[in-house]
Amino acid sequence: MSLTIGYQHSAAVAHRSLVASDAEATKSLAKLASGLRVVSAQDDAASLAIGSRIKSEVAAYRQAQINIGQASSLLQVADGAASNISDIVNRMRSLAVQSANETISSAERSMINTEFLALRSEIDRTAADAAYNGQGLIDESGIVYSIRSDAEHGEITLDGRVIGLGDSFTQRELESGRVAYNHAGGGTLTDDIVVSIANADGGALGVVTGELDFEDFQDDEYNASDYLAPINASTAYARGGDGAGVMVAVIDSGVDIDHADLDDNLVDHTVVLGLDVGDDDNNPDDDSAAADHGTHVAGIVGAESNDSGTMGVAFEADILAIKVAHTDGTFDDQDVADAINKAVTEFTNAGAAGVINLSLGVSASAAVTAAINNAIANDVVIVAAAGNYRGNPDPDLDALSVEPLYPANYASLGATNILAVGATDFSNEVASFSHLAGDAIDYFVTAPGVDVVSTTNDGGTGTKSGTSMASPVVAGAAAVLRQMFPSLSATEIVSLIATTTNDLGDVSADQFYGQGLVDLAKASVPQRSINFNVTAGEVAELDAASVSPDADYDDPYDALFTKFQFAVGTGVQTDDRLTMRISAMTASALSLNDLSLDDRGASNAAIDQLDAAITTLNIARAAIGAFQNRLGFAGQNLATTVENIEASRSSLLDLDVAAEMSRFAAQQVVMQAGVSMLAQANQIPRNLMRLFG
Repeated sequence: MSLTIGYQHSAAVAHRSLVASDAEATKSLAKLASGLRVVSAQDDAASLAIGSRIKSEVAAYRQAQINIGQASSLLQVADGAASNISDIVNRMRSLAVQSANETISSAERSMINTEFLALRSEIDRTAADAAYNGQGLIDESGIVYSIRSDAEHGEITLDGRVIGLGDSFTQRELESGRVAYNHAGGGTLTDDIVVSIANADGGALGVVTGELDFEDFQDDEYNASDYLAPINASTAYARGGDGAGVMVAVIDSGVDIDHADLDDNLVDHTVVLGLDVGDDDNNPDDDSAAADHGTHVAGIVGAESNDSGTMGVAFEADILAIKVAHTDGTFDDQDVADAINKAVTEFTNAGAAGVINLSLGVSASAAVTAAINNAIANDVVIVAAAGNYRGNPDPDLDALSVEPLYPANYASLGATNILAVGATDFSNEVASFSHLAGDAIDYFVTAPGVDVVSTTNDGGTGTKSGTSMASPVVAGAAAVLRQMFPSLSATEIVSLIATTTNDLGDVSADQFYGQGLVDLAKASVPQRSINFNVTAGEVAELDAASVSPDADYDDPYDALFTKFQFAVGTGVQTDDRLTMRISAMTASALSLNDLSLDDRGASNAAIDQLDAAITTLNIARAAIGAFQNRLGFAGQNLATTVENIEASRSSLLDLDVAAEMSRFAAQQVVMQAGVSMLAQANQIPRNLMRLFG
C-alpha cells in the first residue's frame, strides 16, 4: 500500500464505517426513545401503513366505548326519573284506595285529592326535568298536528281553549281526549280540517312515502342558486314540489324575455295586453334604468332548471312579468295598483292559484290599497319586500324603529294573505339594511337577500343584495306550497310558511327576524284532512285514527317515543348504530291527566287506571334495563376488540426493547472501535512526515 499525504484511503474507510455505525446507533436510539420498531416509513413502510390504519380504528373504538358510557348515563337518568315517577304513581294509588273507603268524609277526600293532584303535576315536572345534555328523555312526545285550514262550522279546542290556524296539538293530547270539535252552526254538518303531521321539531316523522333523495336535487345549478340551500328547498323538491301550474306575478321593472333561464317559464306576453303598465304596451322587456332589477327578481322566483346558470325556487312555475317602471326607472302608485289588478285578472282567467311578488315600496294610496284588497278577496298570496333603509334611515327616525315599507306593512293591519320579508346573509344573520318586523311581526319572515346570484339582462347571471332579493325567495316558496297543497287558501299558505320557519335570533318571534327563516323542509311535510259529522251544540272528541299518518309515512310512529341513536361502532353501517326508543312517562302519556278523587266512584276508576299506569311504567323500565344490558355487552365486546387490535398493532410497530438494547450496545462498541481506528488512520500522515526529519 502506498503512503501519501494528500489522501488517506484508510482514514476514509474508517470514517465511512464510523458514519454508518453512527446512523445505525441513531436509529436504535430513536426506537428506544419512542418504544416503536417502526419510527419512519424507511423502517418498514407496509407495517407503518397497516399500523396507522389500526391506530385510527383503535381511536374510533375507544370513542365508541365513551359513547356507550354516555348512553348508559343517559339511560340511567331516564330510569332514575322513571323510578321516581313509579313511586309517585304508587303513592297516588294508595291515596285512591284511601279515598275509595266509605269511612272517608267528603272534606277528608278533598284533602286527599289535593295531594293526588299535586302528585300528578309532579309527574309532569319530573318528566320534563329528566334530560341529558339538554335533550328531554321521557317528557311528552309524539306526533304533532298543526292546523292548516280554518274550521268552517265550529271551533277546535284543546283543554277547552279554542285553537285555530297555525296552532298545534300532540298525539298524546289527541289520544287522551283533550282535543275536541264544537259545532256552532245548525243541524248536523260535515267539516274538514287540514293538518300537517310532523315530529316535535317540525320535521318529517321518518321517511315520507314516495320521497326521493333530496341530495339528488343538489346539483351544480342548485348550488349556484345560493338561496336554495338555506331554505332547504331540495327537501320539498324530493317530495314533488316545483311550483308547476302556479302563476307568480313579478310586478317590477320588467324582465329579459329572451333570457335562456326564463323564456320557457314566462307567460306569453304577446297574448296578454297591458303587461307593460309603465309604458302602456304589451312588451314587458326590461328596458328601464332600474339595472335589470326585475330580471334578477324573476330568476329567483322561477328560473328554469336546465343545467345552466341558476334555478328559481319554483322552477316550474309560470312567471307573469308585469312591468311598472318607466324607461327612466320611476313608477307611480297608480301603475302598481293597475299591475296588481291586472295580475288578479290573469289568475282568474287562467284558473290558477296566484302569488304576487312586490319587491318595491309605494305610498299607502287608496288605489294601491284597493288593489291589494282585490287580490286578498281573490285568494292571492302577496309577498312584499320589507325595505332596505334601516342602516341609513331618515335622520329624524330611530334606526331600530324602521318598520316595513308599504305594502309589506299592510300585514300589520290584519291582512292575513300578505307576508313581509326581511333579508339575511348566508350566515343566517339579519342584513344591516333590512327593516324590522314592527307591528307586522306575525306575518314577517326572512330569506337570503345578500349577494344573491340570479339572472341579468345580458343573458347571464349577477349578484344583488336587498329585501327585493329576499322577497322572491318567499314568493317562490309560496308557489311550491300552492302546488303541493292545492286545497289550502292564500291565508292558509301564508300561515303555513310563517309557522314552519327556522327560528333565528331570540327564541320565538323577534323584531329582527320576525317568525324566522323560511324552511321548505318543515313547510312541505305531509298533510291530512280530518272529517267531522257533528250536531249543533255537541262537542265531539277528535278521533286519533282519522288523522293517522299511515298513508304518508313509511314509519309513522317514530315520534311516539323519544328516539336515540348511539354510535357503538367505527363506521356508518347499520351494525354500527344502536337505536333506543324511550316511552313518554308524563301524566298524559300514562292516561292520568283526567284522574281525580272527587268521590268514591272516581277513586275506584282511578285505581284501575293507576294499575294500568304502573304496568306501563314497568314495561318502559324493563325496556330501558334491557337496553342497558345490551350496551354493557356491546362495551365488553369493544374492550375485547380493542385488546386484540392493540395486540396486532403492537406486533407490527412496538419495539422489542431487550433486543434493541443489545443492538444498541453492539453499535456503541463498533462506534468506539471506529473512532479508535479513525484516530489511528489519521496518525499515518504524521508518521510519514517523520521521514522528512
